[in-house]
Amino acid sequence: MRIRQRLVLVAVVVGLVTGVSQATIVYKGKLASDYASGNSTGADGLLLGDGVWVTDPGKAGWVPAQIEWEVSQAGLNSPWVYYYKVTVYKGALSHLIVEVSESFTDVYPVLYDVGSTPSFSSRSVNTYYEGGSGEPGMPDDVYGIKFDSFSDPSGDEDVKVAEVWFSSERGPVWGDFYAKDGAHGTAWNAGFVVDDPLSAAANGSVLNHLLVPDTFTTHQIPEPTTMTFVGLCAAGLLMKLRRKHS
Repeated sequence: MRIRQRLVLVAVVVGLVTGVSQATIVYKGKLASDYASGNSTGADGLLLGDGVWVTDPGKAGWVPAQIEWEVSQAGLNSPWVYYYKVTVYKGALSHLIVEVSESFTDVYPVLYDVGSTPSFSSRSVNTYYEGGSGEPGMPDDVYGIKFDSFSDPSGDEDVKVAEVWFSSERGPVWGDFYAKDGAHGTAWNAGFVVDDPLSAAANGSVLNHLLVPDTFTTHQIPEPTTMTFVGLCAAGLLMKLRRKHS
């Protein structure tokens, strides 16, 4: 009987911990080229670049270049899902580079369930160099995932939107991005040449960086206050069981 009661106690404690650990985590943020001026986009940090993407040509319908992200995890041992949305004026996105840690590879479970709108023709994980012919204006080297050769969105709208998403076992840290179009502009985060912040993942932006996949696999851990609560519950149940048998 005592063994069964203790097993029940363990099950209750595990259930409490698991229930907390399975809470969904969602981090969101945005960088935009108008952050230092009017910030009409409601951005959390600054995006830099060249061309009409970041410089208002004085035409109706112009919008500042912007990148938005959402990083989420549905629960304990679930993958992290990364979503990026690039909005620019004129010229469809040619390619997008999202920084990753140097142990990151293009294999499951490090990278999988990759999708985009519009579609892109190829992707690769590699080092891309400042001054390279494919990355004009990029202010420093970066190791990242390159989503290349996006198809042109249908329609004649001046504002172009591209979305990319993927799943990974790697949890989020702060990093960089670079994007370009062949004729109209380039864009990158203003913190590109600054050391990536070591701050924990959160909503918004830290020093003009965005959330990107880390070197290590990470899973949710219950907060200390929750663990204290669980411990007190377990101690109370155990004391009650002991009184019954004293």
